[in-house]
Amino acid sequence: MQEFFTFLLAEWMLSATFLVLLLMLLWGVAAPSVRGFAELKPAEIVKLINNDDTLVLDVRSENEFIDGHIVNAINIPLTYLVKRIDELGDDKERQIVVTCKSGARAKGACSTLKKEGFTNVCALAGGLMAWQHDKYPVAKGKSKRG
Repeated sequence: MQEFFTFLLAEWMLSATFLVLLLMLLWGVAAPSVRGFAELKPAEIVKLINNDDTLVLDVRSENEFIDGHIVNAINIPLTYLVKRIDELGDDKERQIVVTCKSGARAKGACSTLKKEGFTNVCALAGGLMAWQHDKYPVAKGKSKRG
């Protein structure tokens, strides 16, 4: 055991790098259960969207939304989400897919929705950039729903 600690001290940079990588790996595995929502790839999102009851929520700005969004998505910018939460309806168990440009704002929105009592939320991993990269269709213009 003494040799192990001697090695850790002598090779502190290697030890620190290993520890950081280990923590990143553990966080990647544990994060969905800790956060309470999943990040799904575009192909998985398509399966959810094909269920008529799934709501797609785009949390980008209105101008970003108008330039291109997932078909039938509604737009509530992240900064207004709490104020406009009632636009999502009363069914707190409804499947909600949250998207943005790259996925970062969607994760924040998912956390907010979970705090507001919504139980079935997920984020589009990689956001609309991943969606378009995988050649899925986008619509332009304002939302027709919500």
